[in-house]
Amino acid sequence: MESTFSDLYWHIEKIKREEMLDHKLFVFVEAHIGSLHKTITINSVEPTATVFEFTTAYIDSAYDYLDAIHTLAVESKTTGYLKPFINLAFMFFIKPPALLLQYQGAQRLLYQAYLSNRLLEELNDQITRISPAPMSPMDIGMDNLVCHALVGDELANQLDHLVFLTLETTISDKSVFEQPQTQLYLERIREGNWQQVKERWPCFKNKLSVHLHIGYS
Repeated sequence: MESTFSDLYWHIEKIKREEMLDHKLFVFVEAHIGSLHKTITINSVEPTATVFEFTTAYIDSAYDYLDAIHTLAVESKTTGYLKPFINLAFMFFIKPPALLLQYQGAQRLLYQAYLSNRLLEELNDQITRISPAPMSPMDIGMDNLVCHALVGDELANQLDHLVFLTLETTISDKSVFEQPQTQLYLERIREGNWQQVKERWPCFKNKLSVHLHIGYS
């Protein structure tokens, strides 16, 4: 898996470097920022730059979350359950699903990051139904909502459906959460309020949408 993580990292970096030259993602953000739902407010004098900064950080977060969840799975001895999902999240990037083939570059990378982050978000919630503790302190609901709005309801809903289908059809070993060493590991890090995990992976404590707000007036 280590070489795969390295491949994914450089794949993302390559597309980000291309974005610095062609600015296609920035143009996409500029074209779509006006269509964001009225409940999303942008606390910035430069809204387009702020949302673009959010999208690039969101893309980076997808790699960081995958790296963190993979390491936590190894340490907690839950790879029997988590590895199939982690592998599928990788495939979202390496072999894009058919509905994303029409898109290119950083725009497609944003959609792929949304797929991966939504899968991990739903997976973490699913684990709480079979384990006394979640797999991680992941709290990216707000960031995913902002990205959903930016992607647009039609495509984002299709991507969400793919996430739910993946969760329903993927075979994994739930019994790993019954192992005493796994329960002890999760209990220990939960008692520490996930502080050690957050220090190792700042993505768990950073709020990407810090300058964005979702609410109803």
